[in-house]
Amino acid sequence: MILPLLLLTTVTVPADQWLVGAWGAGPAECASDSGIRFETDGTYNDLEGEGSWELAGSRLVVSGTSGDDFGRSQIVELRVRTPAEMILEWPDGTRVTFHRCPQAD
Repeated sequence: MILPLLLLTTVTVPADQWLVGAWGAGPAECASDSGIRFETDGTYNDLEGEGSWELAGSRLVVSGTSGDDFGRSQIVELRVRTPAEMILEWPDGTRVTFHRCPQAD
């Protein structure tokens, strides 16, 4: 008799402190500082502007205070792949994998 194999996947819900720091879609973005940076005070900045962020479970709420996203708020789904890798999915279905950028000395 063959028993079915159950694969259990642990869903990791990140804490605010986990998100803090610089993230890029690849090494080139980290090297050129063109990714996104989440600060401990709940603000973020990227090439398109600045704003505030709040993490509620797996939902990242970003609100633009300057630049292209000024006055707009979005809810983005955040999934943790590894301690240094996350996937963000926007409401339109766009998904981008971000990698934690190495800290500058």
